Amino acid sequence: MRIPGIVDVYQVGSEWVARSWPRQANQPNSTAQLFWRQKFADAHAKIKTFTGAYLRAWRSMQCPPGKMWIDIAMTSIMTYPGLFTDVTWPETVKWSATIINPLPPFETWLGRINGIMPNGTFWKYSGAAVAYAGTAFDEVVKWNDVGWICAKGKRPKKKWTPELKAVKMFVSDMIAYDNIPPPPAYHWKNGYPNNVTTIGLRKYPSAPLTSEGWCFYLPPMYWKRQDEFTGVEK
Repeated sequence: MRIPGIVDVYQVGSEWVARSWPRQANQPNSTAQLFWRQKFADAHAKIKTFTGAYLRAWRSMQCPPGKMWIDIAMTSIMTYPGLFTDVTWPETVKWSATIINPLPPFETWLGRINGIMPNGTFWKYSGAAVAYAGTAFDEVVKWNDVGWICAKGKRPKKKWTPELKAVKMFVSDMIAYDNIPPPPAYHWKNGYPNNVTTIGLRKYPSAPLTSEGWCFYLPPMYWKRQDEFTGVEK
């Protein structure tokens, strides 16, 4: 590439030495460049707030070839930052069912992740954790190779998109109710949650002004059955 300009030189003995060479002029950043640069900075700052079990789950995520968990997190946050409002977690959490309405129809919220913060306060995840049958990442999610991203002036990169391949589980699949009419008692059915993984994944179809996208707002978490009072795994 030829760059017009002036070469600043000086002489040492019989040789000429260049003090500086012409440089390609930096164009002012466009509005779009500034916008995406800020989104990238905001996503990176958000990742620094990940703590406890949430951060461990991200770090243990199975990623496609050539990608790290932080790449998946950055893409997810930049796609839908509004889903990452509750990322400061305690070190130890559990997954349980909670009776919201003790009267018919006995509404139950399944996937309430909760724990105790370091200061002793009770904490619960404000988002939704969807349950799927499976005990490992590759039983629940598949990474699809959908070709290449060929940005002008940059090296081509593989494009990957996640696909949920496991069967979604519902309250009736995992929770057994006793003592109905109320007050109802409930317990895990045999085998649950030992073969369940919770995950938060949204996919967005392409639109006239945007391309197809996806967002992991809750990394995959495999749950083992625990005694409600002692916390000992069963």
